[in-house]
Amino acid sequence: MILMAHMKTMLIPLLFCLIALPCDAQTTADQAKADSAAAIAAEREASKDQIKRNAEQKLAELVLPDNPTREQCELFANQLRGYRSNDVGAELSKRATKKMGSVPVEHIGVLTQILAENGATEYNIRLALEQFDPESYRKIVVDGFAEDPSLIFLVARNGWYQDVKEELTAKLKSGFLAPPRMGPIWFQAFVEVAEPEHHELLHKRTLNYNDLRWKLYLLDTLEGYDFARTVNSLWANLTPKQREQGGYNIDYVLQPYAIRNGNINALAYAVEKLINPYGGMTSTNYNTAVRIIITPEILIRRHLDFRGTHAEIAEWFNANRDKLVFDTFTQRFQLLEDF
Repeated sequence: MILMAHMKTMLIPLLFCLIALPCDAQTTADQAKADSAAAIAAEREASKDQIKRNAEQKLAELVLPDNPTREQCELFANQLRGYRSNDVGAELSKRATKKMGSVPVEHIGVLTQILAENGATEYNIRLALEQFDPESYRKIVVDGFAEDPSLIFLVARNGWYQDVKEELTAKLKSGFLAPPRMGPIWFQAFVEVAEPEHHELLHKRTLNYNDLRWKLYLLDTLEGYDFARTVNSLWANLTPKQREQGGYNIDYVLQPYAIRNGNINALAYAVEKLINPYGGMTSTNYNTAVRIIITPEILIRRHLDFRGTHAEIAEWFNANRDKLVFDTFTQRFQLLEDF
């Protein structure tokens, strides 16, 4: 009995030690993980600081020689393009953009060429161009536009369309195709210099649906242009599959313009969307779904007097479609008897 009591006395502390061991081991492991994570974070910060110091040093070393050639300016500008705020921080990016302003004005086309080749979203290049006095390069742009179409950015930036009207008209007549992502800026230029005899060329350029939002927005403002003809042609050219599936260009761009110009088929499309908003779509996200449902409601409220549930509106429209006429003044469809 004495021996058993003695053994119990010895085992109890040992048992507590065994129970405590996993906890102590877990604590040690957690601490090790925390220390490792902290070390990795510190290493990353040190690496970022080193990258920033290297970038600052390289930026300081980037200097144009006296009387640089166009090739030297191209290399200089493309090296500075690498200093984007997401990569090196806003302050260093600003300094790089400011440095682009040291490109001699006679080589300003180097900067517009980068815009043309890499997309108009090169924001740092746009800011660099703002450093130049427009009058310092106006003659350069006008004289060089025929050979360097990238100068269209400076033509549009300053509204110098009439200065290069002859060249723009020639490109419009020749069927000139704008580089990728530059369609809107070129189409605006064509609209700005178009004479009535050029309206047919603008109409044909619009029928391919490319950059449709910008084209319709611009043509809607062109005095004397038969805008209704263009939107009605676009609507008539839609395939059954396009109508079924819908999409941005149809639901949110073409449809409102077509209805506003008296196209009852486009209004019927809006009514149909009230009942079957998703059509042939295979997938959608929440925001798109909301727009698909709301857009026809807005259009019907704007262009039709009848009110009711979706089903009631559809029933009324289908029963009275042949009796509806379009009032060009109010831009509303009304029953013939009330017109």
